[in-house]
Amino acid sequence: MKSLINLEYDKNYQYGKDFYDDDRRERLYLKKTYFKMDKSDYYFLNLYSIKDGAMLCQGYLYFCLDFQNKESKFIGVYVRDEFRNLGYASFLIANWIKLCLDNGIYNLYTNKKQRKPFTLYLLKKYYFDLKNLEEYNTSHFNIHICRGLSDNTKYLLFDNQRQKEGFSHGNIMNGDNYHIIDSLTEGIEEIDKVLLSRPHILTSENASYVKALKYIDKRTKR
Repeated sequence: MKSLINLEYDKNYQYGKDFYDDDRRERLYLKKTYFKMDKSDYYFLNLYSIKDGAMLCQGYLYFCLDFQNKESKFIGVYVRDEFRNLGYASFLIANWIKLCLDNGIYNLYTNKKQRKPFTLYLLKKYYFDLKNLEEYNTSHFNIHICRGLSDNTKYLLFDNQRQKEGFSHGNIMNGDNYHIIDSLTEGIEEIDKVLLSRPHILTSENASYVKALKYIDKRTKR
């Protein structure tokens, strides 16, 4: 594959080797495209499954690269409904981290418009976090990430009632598999908390890289 900076626009480049999940052959592609709104180069990691000669896009992650400042900005990740809760979002995030660090892009961060609580939760597992951790203690807008002990159902617990009402009627709530609760009850545990609309930065390159490699290896050697 060509170096990242020299990729042709709107052309798919296979990234990594094919791997298998059950009876599906899966493949990652990297594509660079031009976004006219802010005149930036955007990159997509597209995950496809290949079965009986047909290709289906399972999901994608998109990001920006700044080669001069060795920066990459995470924009978002999407997984098709039928492939959710199977670890594909985490897999795409792990590959983005590996791709950047392998190419000398060390300053990784999210755009400040992140609106998906569980996406931020996944990024925190890869050592992304707020620059000022004290915000968790001073903010009234924490969203508590919770899960069911028996079935891993996703639950959200909001500190702010107005934010809860706005989120419950928004597109993200309708598109993702969230359940909003008013308090913790038996069978539900809190596993983390996040704050939306704030940039999260990579706090440990080495730890994030090791975790990304382990997860990629786990997914591709099933």
